[in-house]
Amino acid sequence: MKISMVLLGLLFSFQSMAKSSVKIAAGDWPPFLKKKGLAHMGVGAHIVTKAFEKVGIKVKYRFVPWAKGMTEAKKGKKVDGAILWLKKPEREEIFEYSNKVMAETNVFFHLKNKPFKCSSSGKLLGDACMKEIASKKIKVGGIFKFSYSDSFDKAVGKVGDKDDSSKAIIKSFKRERKSILNFKKLLKGKIDIYPQEINVGYYELNNELKKNASKVTHFEVPLQENPSYLIMPKKNSYSAGVVAKFNKGLQALRDSGEYAKMLALDKAGGYSCDVYKKQNPGKVPGCK
Repeated sequence: MKISMVLLGLLFSFQSMAKSSVKIAAGDWPPFLKKKGLAHMGVGAHIVTKAFEKVGIKVKYRFVPWAKGMTEAKKGKKVDGAILWLKKPEREEIFEYSNKVMAETNVFFHLKNKPFKCSSSGKLLGDACMKEIASKKIKVGGIFKFSYSDSFDKAVGKVGDKDDSSKAIIKSFKRERKSILNFKKLLKGKIDIYPQEINVGYYELNNELKKNASKVTHFEVPLQENPSYLIMPKKNSYSAGVVAKFNKGLQALRDSGEYAKMLALDKAGGYSCDVYKKQNPGKVPGCK
């Protein structure tokens, strides 16, 4: 029995060592991820690419809607994993999780001429706020399969990657495939608030809805402040080994100072193709 376990361990180790390339599902989520229009497809993809590069693994990205990316990552056939997903107990049963890739802050966006206030007893919005949203019948938008906070997920009846309306207290909630659709609905008054990562939200507003971006603001108390990760399905025997190698590459990226420089570049708007190519002429992934 011990011999067979050792052989199995060696097999898994060999499979992860032999894996010289991976295909990763990603969704447009600028400034972190974007197939076209950001250098290296955004700072999130750049970090993942460089971390894998440190351990001799090449990455190809398959950009699809977020819900589809999660579905494909679970199956582990078209892709080997997905990036920038949060930890949830039900997902931890299915996926191997890397160390933290990035940190995210989710807030409620709303129109300036339709002020939004919500109770908070601490640094984050909790159950009290969700009950207020429900009682006031505030209309809320979201993206399919996205998790925004434990309190919010519970309030909309989120179970796994689906919503169960019978368990929801917030009834006026509807998800869309893309984030930008929610901002368009917000501007038209079809929804009152929309939860989104703060950097992602303002990027979309300032780049895709410039004429109306000044009409939108956010509530200062966040819903959630959480890290995001690379995930790979446990059903694929090589996943654990590849994630372990990725973690080594990610730590090397931090230790070298490159990770901090990437985040600083992103905050300064340096991943814009025009800005990036001035400093780095030549062919750049994500840029024309």
